[in-house]
Amino acid sequence: MYKRQNYEIVVVDNGSNDSNRKEYEKLVGTFEGQASYVYEKADFNFSHMCNVGAAKAKGNLLLFLNDDIEIIGQDYEDTDWLSVLAGQAKQESTSAVGAKLLYPDSSYIQHVGVINYESSCFAHLYAKAVDDENIKAHRNYADYDCLCVTGACFMIEKAKFDKAGGFDEAFEVTHNDVDICLTLYEQGYYNVLRNDVVLFHHESFSRGDDEIDEEKNRRNMYARDMVYEKHPKLEKYDPFYSPLLTQTENNYRFGDEIYSVIYRKPQKAGRLKPAAGYMEVSPTVKVTETGYHDDMQLRGFAYNGNKVYYNPVIFLWNEQNCYRIKAQSVCDRAFHLRKGVDKNINYAPFFCGIDTTDMESGTYRCAIRADGKYYDAQTDVVIDG
Repeated sequence: MYKRQNYEIVVVDNGSNDSNRKEYEKLVGTFEGQASYVYEKADFNFSHMCNVGAAKAKGNLLLFLNDDIEIIGQDYEDTDWLSVLAGQAKQESTSAVGAKLLYPDSSYIQHVGVINYESSCFAHLYAKAVDDENIKAHRNYADYDCLCVTGACFMIEKAKFDKAGGFDEAFEVTHNDVDICLTLYEQGYYNVLRNDVVLFHHESFSRGDDEIDEEKNRRNMYARDMVYEKHPKLEKYDPFYSPLLTQTENNYRFGDEIYSVIYRKPQKAGRLKPAAGYMEVSPTVKVTETGYHDDMQLRGFAYNGNKVYYNPVIFLWNEQNCYRIKAQSVCDRAFHLRKGVDKNINYAPFFCGIDTTDMESGTYRCAIRADGKYYDAQTDVVIDG
């Protein structure tokens, strides 16, 4: 067992069954008084559970650590990962301290700081990029100040945590970490990302490719609106991210050279066999395209009434060919005002970048797949050889 005299572990459980409770109680007992177990059966509220743990803790430093974080070997000569985080957290100007999180057993980035993008709101910087030396400005290697760090691994001095009021329990599931980080920034502190602390986060790597749950997205949008209502001066503004950089989620280049999410270069379109008569017309789905060298940008919006088609799959097809491209939904908080409908459609806008080098020239009809159906986007896309 990892021996250390100046730490304690507080396990907060909101609803395990009797069998698991006994296992946790037994495990806690092996830490010889340095661990405690708090069981409080209730609906999931991440903020409340963290506050319960903080109130139980006796130390002057708090580390909030998700149960899906895996500690991996760290390459330090005279210290350890906890000491690195603690040393940073005890700096007078520092508030929350985060770590680099990778997807399990891989070099793919899950978290190296949270950016408040102008167009897509809060998102993980370089999420799902390969953790190598080629990422812009080496922000996956340097230690730096950032607006927000994830609550999955979050260290802070207890006095600063209490001054911020702890986690706001109105944020039950998402954006609780963002909210407290913004509060700390407004109090004059700096949140810091330590890239020299590397952990695995067992969050689903494929989740970004799956069809997004509508209820979860409504909850996320509501939480984002709550954050901006509480911190209006920071709406779509990030003092630690240059406005000269692209303002769309998970992009890796400057200016208007748009990249598709997940890809570090414009994605290759997946080629499918053409299928006649599989389109259905929806006048509320639109796409526009502009050429850029061998790249092509598709931009538009996808919704039907108050229903948004998140991260739509786009098909370009004619009688000879059919190509499949994954688009990325982005946030436009004023979109519903311009359309005169419910604000739940603020994520209807989308974009994607496509490398057309290997695509055959021709005029293609554009369609969007949503709800298991294909909707005609009512536009033609011309690809020049």
